[in-house]
Amino acid sequence: MSNFEHFIGTRPVSEQHAFDTNALTAWLSQHVEGFAGPLTVEMFKGGQSNPTYKLVTPTRSYVMRAKPGPVAKLLPSAHAIEREYAVMRGLAGTDVPVPRMIALCEDESVIGRAFYLMEFMQGRVLWDQSLPGMQPAERAAIYDEMNRVIAALHRVDFTAR
Repeated sequence: MSNFEHFIGTRPVSEQHAFDTNALTAWLSQHVEGFAGPLTVEMFKGGQSNPTYKLVTPTRSYVMRAKPGPVAKLLPSAHAIEREYAVMRGLAGTDVPVPRMIALCEDESVIGRAFYLMEFMQGRVLWDQSLPGMQPAERAAIYDEMNRVIAALHRVDFTAR
């Protein structure tokens, strides 16, 4: 890897986005095959309007996407993590690279908001799309892969999924 690759960093969970970790651990123990704590929770830096957490156990890591909370009053289509979950789950097995979806919890009584869990995939974030410092061949490979994935997305027969 080149030193121009930036990995997604994590930070402690902010008070605004905190939730009952024990309640989450209990839910995961009942709904996620092979889950075993103890559980450590961090937040990813950056991100969009839905908080994104890294859940770490002694044997594996997960990513949790949640609606803003606690029990936010939202428009029906706002922060539609259920739709995110369904779309990425539907893309599994296609040429579009997506992480494995593990569980969806729409019961806001668990941690004060709906959430879903997916596998954690090691990767990099290229914050500047001009890819400064990379050689032309490196840039070309990244853009070629981006175009391949966009084309693959357009080939998905969504009515069959």
